Amino acid sequence: MKTKPVPDAAPGGEASKAAPGGKGLYWGIAAFILFPLLTLVLYHGVLHGPMIFDDLAQIKNNFPLQQQSLDLRNILEGLKESRLAGRFAANFTLMINYRFGLLDPYGYHLVNLGVHAVTGILVFFLLRVTLLLSGTGENFHENRANLIAFLAALLWLVHPLGTQTTSYIVQRMNGLSTLFFAAALLSYIRGRMQNRRIYFLLCGLFFALSLGSKEIGLVLPVIIVIYEWYFFQDLDPAWLKRGLPWLGGAVLLGALAGFVYFDFHPVQGVMNYYGIRDFTPMERILTQFRVVLMYLTLIILPLPGRMNLEHDFPLSHSLFDPISTFISLLIILGLLGAAAALAKKHRIVSFAILWYFATLALESSFIPIELVFEHRTYLPSIMVILALTLLLFQALSSPRSAVAACVCAALLLSIGTVYRNRVWADNLVLMADCLKKSPNKSRVLQNYAVELSDDKVGRYGEAVVYYQRALRQDPDNAKCNIFLGALMARLGMLHQGAKYIQRGLTLEPDNYKGLYQMGMLLMRANKPEEALTYFNKSVELEPRYAPAVHNQGLAYQVLGDQQKALQCIKRSIELAPTDPRGHHNYAMLLKKMGDYEGAKRHLWLALEFAQKQGMDNNVSQARAELKALEGRI
Repeated sequence: MKTKPVPDAAPGGEASKAAPGGKGLYWGIAAFILFPLLTLVLYHGVLHGPMIFDDLAQIKNNFPLQQQSLDLRNILEGLKESRLAGRFAANFTLMINYRFGLLDPYGYHLVNLGVHAVTGILVFFLLRVTLLLSGTGENFHENRANLIAFLAALLWLVHPLGTQTTSYIVQRMNGLSTLFFAAALLSYIRGRMQNRRIYFLLCGLFFALSLGSKEIGLVLPVIIVIYEWYFFQDLDPAWLKRGLPWLGGAVLLGALAGFVYFDFHPVQGVMNYYGIRDFTPMERILTQFRVVLMYLTLIILPLPGRMNLEHDFPLSHSLFDPISTFISLLIILGLLGAAAALAKKHRIVSFAILWYFATLALESSFIPIELVFEHRTYLPSIMVILALTLLLFQALSSPRSAVAACVCAALLLSIGTVYRNRVWADNLVLMADCLKKSPNKSRVLQNYAVELSDDKVGRYGEAVVYYQRALRQDPDNAKCNIFLGALMARLGMLHQGAKYIQRGLTLEPDNYKGLYQMGMLLMRANKPEEALTYFNKSVELEPRYAPAVHNQGLAYQVLGDQQKALQCIKRSIELAPTDPRGHHNYAMLLKKMGDYEGAKRHLWLALEFAQKQGMDNNVSQARAELKALEGRI
C-alpha cells in the first residue's frame, strides 16, 4: 500500500511541528507534572477502598496469579492457568501486585491511578499531533494546537466516567488496553512522520500489549487505516480504493482473533454464552443502538444520578419496540452521514465520530457480554472530548473565553469525579447506589445482600430479605441460593440453610464454595465427619481455596487427628498469609503441642493482621491468648 509523504499530507507544513520539540515539549512537561497530581487528588479517596464485584473472581479468587515467587516458570504457568488467560499483560501486573502486596487493595489502586495518569499524558500527545495533522480547512498554529490538546486531555482525565475504569481494580484491563492503544497509534504516527522502522515495531509491540490487556485492542488496525486516510492521505479517494484491502485485512484480523478466542468454534461459542443471557443476539444488537447513544449523552452530561455500575437497561425486542430503537438508529446513521459531510472542512469532528463508533464496535456488537458498562466509554471518549473542545473554541470568539469555559468544565467534572469516588470507596455505599438506580435487578439485590451480611455491617435480617427478593427474580441463581443458605446457617437456621445450599449445589454441583459452605453448616450441626467430606470435595476442586483448607484442618482437629489438622492449617496460612484466623488456630494447635514460642509468634501475627483488617473479635481473642501465654514462656 503506497502512502504519500507526510508534508504533502498535511498542508501548511504542520507535520513538521508535530514533533515533540519546541513549545510542545513544555506542554508535555506540564502534563507530566499536573496529570499525576490531579489523578492523585481526585482518586486518593479510593486508595483504601476494598475489592468489589469482579475483583473477587479475577483477583482474590484467581489463585494462579497469586505467586509468591516470580520466576519465569511460575509466571508462565500462572498466566496460562489464570482466568481470562488471553489478557496476559493485565494479568501480569496483577501478579506483580500480589507478589509485593498480597491482596491489600492499596497497591492495586495505586497502580490503577498510575495507569490513568500515564494514559492522560499519552492522550495529550495523541491529540496534539492529530490537531497538527488535521489537514485542509483546519490548519492549527502550534500554540493553538498545544492549548486545545492540553485542555481536551485534561477534561478527559478528570471526567467522572473514568472512575469505573480507574477506581474499579479489575478494570485495569480496560485502562491498560487504552494506554497501549494510544501508545501504539502514537508509534505508528511517529513512524509515518519519520519513516523509521523502530516506531512500526513499537506499534506492533504496543498493539500486542493492548490486545493482551483487553480485546478492545482488536480495533486498532481499523483505526490506523482510517487515521492514515484522514491525516496522511488527505482523504484521497484513490488511496482509499487502494487501501480498502488493508481495511478489509484489519477487519479479517479481528475476526480471526475472535475465531481463536472461541476455540475455533465461533458460532457454537457465541451461542453457548447466549445460553446464560436473558437476551437473544438480535435483541442485543437492537438494544445497542440505544446504548451507544446513552454512552454519548453520559460523555456530554455525566450527572451523578445517571451514573451506575449496574444499569438495568430495558431490551429492544424489535426495531420499533420500543420506538426509541428506530429513532436511535436514525440518529446513528445521521451522525455517520455528518462524518462524511464534515470530513473536508471539519476533519477532527468527522474523525471523532468514526473513532467513537469504531472503538465501541466490538463491545456493542452481537458478542454476548453484558449490555451496558460505563467503562466502555474510556477509549471512545478520547476523540469525542477533543471534538467538543474544538467546537467550543470555534463557537466562542475569544480564546480566553474558551479557555475559561474549559477550566470551569474541568472543575465541574472534577467535583463529579470526587463525588463518584466517594461511592466507589465503600462497598455498601456503592451497592446501595446501584440498588437505588436499579431496584429490580437480581444481581444488584444479591450484591447488596452480600454487603449487608458482612460482619462489619451486621444487618443480617435485611440481608435475608434481599437475598429472597433476588431469588424471586432469578430462582435458578446458584450463587444466590448458596449465599442465602450460608447466611441462614450462620444465623442458626440450619435446616432452611441446608435446603438453599443444596439447591445451589443441584444447579452447580462443582461449585467449590457451595461445597465449602455445606461443610461449614455441618460443622455447626456437630457433624464433623460429614463436614470433612464436603471440605475434601471443595479442596479437590480448588486446592488453593484457603477457607476450605483451613476448615478441613479444623474438622481434623475435632476428629482428633492433630497432625493432619496442623498440616492443613499451615497450608491455609501459606495460601492466605494475612488471614488472622489461620494464624490464631495454628497458634492454638502449637500451644496444645507445647510449642509456646511458635504459638506466641503466630498470635502476634494474628493480632497484627486483625488490627489492620478491623476484625475486632479476632483482636480481642489474640490479646487474651497472648496474655494467657505470658506465664508459660
